[in-house]
Amino acid sequence: MHSPAVRSQRPPIAYEFDANGAHIATSADEVGGSSLSKESSRNLDVALKWKQAQHNASVGAFYNRFSNDIHWVNTGQFIGADGEPNPTGRGCKWTRDFAATLKA
Repeated sequence: MHSPAVRSQRPPIAYEFDANGAHIATSADEVGGSSLSKESSRNLDVALKWKQAQHNASVGAFYNRFSNDIHWVNTGQFIGADGEPNPTGRGCKWTRDFAATLKA
């Protein structure tokens, strides 16, 4: 039986805090999140292995849970070439913000 348990954390990177403007590759206007805190995860991997002579088998399962997952959230707003909000979205880029999903 093989069953490692791991807990990991990472702080937000500078870009996730400071993003403020156009991201050309994604055609998005990105806004950082000044209130972001570290992201953490708990992982458990369980595996059963069997071997007899020339035969072997294994079966496994894993569990992964994130707390404070840092990710992009589409704001649903569009910004025109003039930098002003444009509700039609035609010829515009969309905005997105960094946010965190808080889980216990």
